[in-house]
Amino acid sequence: MRYYGFLILIALMPLMIPATPCAGATFGTVVAVGGQAADAALDETRGLLYIANFTANRIDVMSIADNTIHTSINVAPQPGSLALSRDAQYLLVAHFGNTSPAVPSQNLLTLIHLPDNSQQQFITSDPPLGVAFFATVPSTGASN
Repeated sequence: MRYYGFLILIALMPLMIPATPCAGATFGTVVAVGGQAADAALDETRGLLYIANFTANRIDVMSIADNTIHTSINVAPQPGSLALSRDAQYLLVAHFGNTSPAVPSQNLLTLIHLPDNSQQQFITSDPPLGVAFFATVPSTGASN
């Protein structure tokens, strides 16, 4: 009975909607980035937005106070995904080098230590699609 009632409700919905034009909601501010933004990570502690610029091979660092790019961090080609550590000390970047045949040096992760912008790279066997940090829960010694 619920299934039949649901179908009737859907069929009557167009009759109840007034014939007025619809518009999508907009919010925020458009900021030009010279390239193709693939991902972003918000650093609230510093008031910064890190933007993975896929085509320019860099991480653009935008101030959220004035919505301008203040600096950039050069990284390996094709940064596609970002993750910020919980303590805001590290930015992890996934580089998506999906080529055929596979070129192992293009499939990598870059770990950036944000206080000094030092970088460490890790090669992966497959193209990484996304990255994330997670918190580990200390063991209490009890088994579940």
